[in-house]
Amino acid sequence: MVQAPRSETVTTTATKLISQNPKRTSLLVDNLSAQTVFDGLDVGLTTGKGTTIGVGETKIWSQEFGDDPTLARFFIVAAGTADIRIEEGFGRPVEVKVVE
Repeated sequence: MVQAPRSETVTTTATKLISQNPKRTSLLVDNLSAQTVFDGLDVGLTTGKGTTIGVGETKIWSQEFGDDPTLARFFIVAAGTADIRIEEGFGRPVEVKVVE
């Protein structure tokens, strides 16, 4: 079961926007802003250390892909703010089809 997407604002301070949850089986983050968002696993996240979620991109963590979607996630931007959407899946992993 996928929860309804929630909106979050990413700022220039590393902020935990997704708490650890051992019941979560998938996680999707959409970057709806006009700038790159960086994600990481701890409060020490910087734009130089994070992995990127580019403008208009979606990042997916799923047990089906061998990822660990249960982990807490922190987010940061280099300047200003960014609008992201977060969807969390629980129970049987959601089937995700990647279109290339």
